[in-house]
Amino acid sequence: QERIDNVAFFKIELTAANMITLVGTDTVYQISTVFEDDEIFDVHFTQLNDIMYLTHKNHPPQKLTRNAAADWTIADLAFIGGPFKDTNTNTSTTLAVSSTLGTINVTAASTKVIFTKSTSTLGHHNAYFRIGATAETNATTGLAEYGYVKITHVINAYTATAVTIKNLKNTTTTSNWAEGAWSAVAGYPSRVIFHDSRLWFARTNKEPQKVWGSRVFVFEDFALDTEADDDALNLSLASNESNEIQWLSSGRNLLAGTFGGAFVIGSG
Repeated sequence: QERIDNVAFFKIELTAANMITLVGTDTVYQISTVFEDDEIFDVHFTQLNDIMYLTHKNHPPQKLTRNAAADWTIADLAFIGGPFKDTNTNTSTTLAVSSTLGTINVTAASTKVIFTKSTSTLGHHNAYFRIGATAETNATTGLAEYGYVKITHVINAYTATAVTIKNLKNTTTTSNWAEGAWSAVAGYPSRVIFHDSRLWFARTNKEPQKVWGSRVFVFEDFALDTEADDDALNLSLASNESNEIQWLSSGRNLLAGTFGGAFVIGSG
């Protein structure tokens, strides 16, 4: 089958008719994405067979799937288990929930600003929060897992509605909670790569020196529940400079490049 083996850049946007002339067929398959025209050259991607993961700092990670030659889908990556920022350490900053499952209310301690309402961005809408200690036991591993929720509506700075993704332990007010690492507030990862049987993301606006690795061979699971060798990884570069991660490269080790140098991320 004939195909284009070279890449060319054009000064104008190509029409469907232009594309037909280039590829020699009367049908051009197109799919819409979340990326704006001026964002395209900042999109990073990695691929495994018929699935491609794409990142940009302004959008949730995207998953592009080729089902057939003229059947492609693209959507927000439905990641599970996290990732989350570091656990809250302020014992006076607590969260209370109205139930351990289903649609619930999440309320912060009085005067504590936790949630950001939707304005020019989504705020904490669709953000994840891990709340409480380990709760449910995994039927496969027999190990306890953390409960967490997805924010569906921010009422004000200290009250939100959420849906439980993994049931919570109890409704006891707790300071043991963590905000999701990826959201319109925290930023989205802008670098991505496969390495050592994990899917790795890196660099958000709030955590520009952070890398997140999925569970081994479970590329969309970022849970840290079991502390097992194949659990997900949340790592920060050991640097005394605040240089953002510019690139990731996979070899014997995972390399993270910054303007201050390259950092080696080993697996053991």
